[in-house]
Amino acid sequence: MKRYLFLMIILSLVFIGCDGDSDSNDPKVTGMTVEDIANICNAQIACGLDEGESSESINECVNGIISIQHIDDDSLMSNLFFSAEILDLFKTSITCMDNSKTCDDYASCLKTELTDTECTPSTFENSCEGNKTLICNNFGKVVKKDCSFFNQTCEDGECNDPENTECNDEEYVSTCVDDIQSLCFGGKIIKYSCKAYLKNGVCRTIGNNTVCATENPVACDASFVESCEGSYRVSCSGKEVTKTDCKFMYGDNFTCSLDADGYTDCVYKELTHECEDGTKCNGDNIEYCVDGQNKTFDCKANGYSSCVEASQGIPAYCAF
Repeated sequence: MKRYLFLMIILSLVFIGCDGDSDSNDPKVTGMTVEDIANICNAQIACGLDEGESSESINECVNGIISIQHIDDDSLMSNLFFSAEILDLFKTSITCMDNSKTCDDYASCLKTELTDTECTPSTFENSCEGNKTLICNNFGKVVKKDCSFFNQTCEDGECNDPENTECNDEEYVSTCVDDIQSLCFGGKIIKYSCKAYLKNGVCRTIGNNTVCATENPVACDASFVESCEGSYRVSCSGKEVTKTDCKFMYGDNFTCSLDADGYTDCVYKELTHECEDGTKCNGDNIEYCVDGQNKTFDCKANGYSSCVEASQGIPAYCAF
C-alpha cells in the first residue's frame, strides 16, 4: 500500500505529544494546541513538501490531524491501514520537526531533499533515483524523498510498503463463518464481524466471494436521501439500504454527521460542525476553522514573513 508524505506527517504528529495546553473550547488534542497543529500544517505547504497541486488547506489538515488522533487501535480502519511497526516509524520524526526552523531542516527530518530543479506538476512523471522517489512539488520544484526512512522501497516512482505475504489478494477465497467475514487485504488476512459493521448485518457468500450485507434488506435507488441514526450512516449501497456503524469503523469517538449537501460521513464526535469559510489571509494572519469555529494564525508571531493568498491550486499559507 502506498503512503504519501502528507499522511506520514499527519500520523507522526498525532501519536506523540508536544508541550502545550489546548484551548478549553477546542477539540481535545493530546499534548498539542490547535495552533501547534496549524503551524505544522502551514510548514507542509510553505516548504513545498506536497506533491503537485495537491496541497491540503490548513482547515483540512488541522481537522484531519485531530480526527486521526482519535481512531481506535482496534477499529476496522486501524486493522486495514496501520500497523504498530509503521506507527513507531512515524513517531521518530516528530522531535526533529518540532525543532526545525527552516524548510531544509524540516525536510531532512523525513530524509527528504528540496532541490532547485524546475518541473511542471501537471506533466511531471514520478521516478526513482536509487531508493529515492522524485516528485514535483506545488511550487514546481523537484523533491527527493528517501523511501528507506519508512522502511519502504521505491518502485515506479512511488514509495511502497514491504509486501505482505500472508495471502494473495487475487487468489485468496474469502469465507463466511457465521457473521465473520475473512478476506485478503494488502497481503494479510482480515477478519471482522458483519453484524458489528452493519446494523442487522450478515455475511453472505456469492460465488467465490463474500460480502457483508443487511438481513432482510430494503430496496433503494438514486433518489434515496441519506441520514444518520446515532453512530450509523444510513445510505443506499448496491440498491439496498445499509446502516454502517462509524464506531466500528473508526472507534467510540466517532459518529455519523450529515453535511449541508445531504451526504453522511463518519466524523470525530467533536468535529460535527461544518466550516463555512475556507483558509484565507487577513493581513499577516491566516484565518482557518475548526469544528465550525473561526481561528486565527499569526504568521509573524510564528516566525513567518507574511501571508500569501491562495493561487493556482495552492491554498493560503504563511511564507518563510
